[in-house]
Amino acid sequence: MTDAEINSYLALSSGWFMPAGVAGAQISIRGDDRVAGRAIVDLDEVRREQKPGLLNPLNYLGGRVPVAAQGVLRARVGVARFQLESADVGGVPVPRRVLQQIVAYYTRSPQYPNGVNLDDPFPLPAGILAIEQSRGRAVVVQ
Repeated sequence: MTDAEINSYLALSSGWFMPAGVAGAQISIRGDDRVAGRAIVDLDEVRREQKPGLLNPLNYLGGRVPVAAQGVLRARVGVARFQLESADVGGVPVPRRVLQQIVAYYTRSPQYPNGVNLDDPFPLPAGILAIEQSRGRAVVVQ
C-alpha cells in the first residue's frame, strides 16, 4: 500500500472507526520503520476531564488543532510497537506526556478504560503478521 492508498482509506472509512473529536487523520511512511501521523483533534474534549493545575500544558491549549507525531513503528510476529520520537500540537513541540493524555482520552473503551499507553505493544488486527516499510509504501504480511 502507498501513503495515498492508506490516506484514502482513512478518509473514506474514518466515520466508523475514528472517535468523535478526531478528524482528517493522515499517515506518512518515511522508511526505515519511521512513520508520521497527524489529525485534527478537539482538545476542549480532552481538557474537560483533565485535572486543573498550572503545570498541565493542556490547560493552555484548546479548540480543534492539528496534532502530529513521528516515531518508529515495528510490526513483527503479529505485534506492533510504536516508539515516539517527537510530537507537536498546532506546530508547537510538546512533551510525550501531553500526547499520551490526548491518546489515552481518545482510545478509551471497555477493553482499555484508561485508554492506550503509547509505550505498550499492541496486537495487529486481521491476522496481520508483520508490516514491512519503505519510503511511501507499506507491505502487509498475513
